[in-house]
Amino acid sequence: MRAKIELSPCDLVDGRYRILRVLGSGGAGAVYAATDESDGAATVAIKVLGSGDDLDEEQRSGLELEFSLLARLGHPNIVSALGIGVAERGQTYLVEELVEGPTLEAVRQTIEPADYFWIAHGILEGLAHVHRRGWVHHDIKPANILVAGSGDGPPSTWTPKLADLGVASLRGSDPEGRVSGTVPFLSPERLVGQLADPRSDVWALGMTLLYCVSGTLPVDVDSVRAAARILSHGRVPALRDLRSDAPAELEVVIGRMLA
Repeated sequence: MRAKIELSPCDLVDGRYRILRVLGSGGAGAVYAATDESDGAATVAIKVLGSGDDLDEEQRSGLELEFSLLARLGHPNIVSALGIGVAERGQTYLVEELVEGPTLEAVRQTIEPADYFWIAHGILEGLAHVHRRGWVHHDIKPANILVAGSGDGPPSTWTPKLADLGVASLRGSDPEGRVSGTVPFLSPERLVGQLADPRSDVWALGMTLLYCVSGTLPVDVDSVRAAARILSHGRVPALRDLRSDAPAELEVVIGRMLA
């Protein structure tokens, strides 16, 4: 089992970032809120991977790619990267803006169907920015969308932001046959190993919206082969068949994403 290095409040990373609290954790590491003591105690998010000895090279490369890409993108609907480094105990870390808001996964059941227009618009703006620069995100899903300001005002004031670009690739550069992303949100062509393009991300956003609005995940499996089999047997259900009170205009938007 891979060893984990857990940080506690008041721990100092790389002599600069003072840990405040845990924001989330996963198999590769954790994300913390921290203060940057070299920048007037500005509050940031810091994603810390495992120790240098135990860290998988693919994970380290993914974090370096994420920093490089985020640092160049600079868009209000994409999380901003502020720095990257290696801490005293060998942890590779990525510093990002601290988004004051939850993931879409955390609040999806509290958002009214009509308010998903704001979510869709913002994320499509962010994706268009990524795609214009020749990149594909590969892992659009509710857990990778942050909703800034969702508790502070009406939906028109929210700022949805794309996060976690660690598996992004230049269009056409991912090896054919390699499948990156989260199975229930993968497009049909990705499930059979075809190359990704911007339409793959649009499909994943459509599936994300369908799931969040309806509460139903049409492809509720973890196996690539099983998911491909489900989609090969028919189209994804229409939103009206899963939630009858959803706006017809939203059904049209989602339907076009999943066409």
